[in-house]
Amino acid sequence: MKTLSVVATLATCFLLCSFRQEAPSSQRKPGPKVGPAHEQKTDAGKGPRDGASPRQPAIDATDKNSVAPTAPHQNDKVEVTALPPEIAVRPLKDSIDRTILTCTIVLTIVGILGTLVALRTLRAIKRQAEIMQDHASRLEELAEAAKANAEAANKNAEFSKLNAEATKESAEAAKASAGAAQRNIELIINKERARLRICKPEKLVLTVDSLVGITFKLAFAGLTPAFSVSSEVNAVISGSKESPEKFIPHGITDLPTVVSATDIKPSYSAYIMSPVTIDESTLQQIKQQERFVHFWGIIKYVDFCDRPRETTFRYRWRATDTTLKPRGILDEWWEEVGNLEDNRQT
Repeated sequence: MKTLSVVATLATCFLLCSFRQEAPSSQRKPGPKVGPAHEQKTDAGKGPRDGASPRQPAIDATDKNSVAPTAPHQNDKVEVTALPPEIAVRPLKDSIDRTILTCTIVLTIVGILGTLVALRTLRAIKRQAEIMQDHASRLEELAEAAKANAEAANKNAEFSKLNAEATKESAEAAKASAGAAQRNIELIINKERARLRICKPEKLVLTVDSLVGITFKLAFAGLTPAFSVSSEVNAVISGSKESPEKFIPHGITDLPTVVSATDIKPSYSAYIMSPVTIDESTLQQIKQQERFVHFWGIIKYVDFCDRPRETTFRYRWRATDTTLKPRGILDEWWEEVGNLEDNRQT
């Protein structure tokens, strides 16, 4: 907008100046008048350099459109040898010429301004091209840096993967070592710790009208004593073959709380609590396997590592001969019954 304003102002100034310098037609000086041919002839005859024929009229060179007056001798040849010294040729400029000149000047100014604007635009484009080239160079540098970072990231990922694999292998090796160490510890503990178990009870002797007791032995193994020893045993005659009734448990008599190999007695006894004495009918039912003698219990203790241990057992007396022998003695044996929880050592 500023450029257009400057161009319009300059054009207006040039137009005003051109019209202001134009003079009115009434103020123009008249040109020299051309007289008749005979007057020019007379005047020309007076000049020292006049060599023209008396019959040749003088013609004003400035008036090209003037026509010689009609004379009786129209075919006579007229020659002009010289012009008057006071006559001068003045070029005339009208408004059209001035307008053309003004327009030419304005167009020249506009062209110059347009050229300047174009040059300025070209410089701006050049700067933008340089900036874009600089940006392209920086983008190339950033792309190279990103590529280098990606390669470094890939290498780091590979290293991380290798480290993870090495860590996994180390963890597996450590786990294996820990397992081996734990097994070694368990081996040492199992070698050193105390073990208490029930040996199979001795042969049961059933007699009429007598208190029946079950004789059994305890076996001890280990280099260290068993601590906090406690026991529960039951011995009953029951009509159930698999699940004897529960009775109040009784501890093993004379079993101390700390047991070692020297503290074990040769034998222990557990008496059948129900019925307290055996009659003929009960004895006959046992002989015919209608009633059964059950003996079960548990021994709990703690080893030298303060780990709780326990030993469970379950036996049932089984007849092999139904024939009564002298004094009512039956020939039978003990068998383990129940599941793994009923017969185990920890």
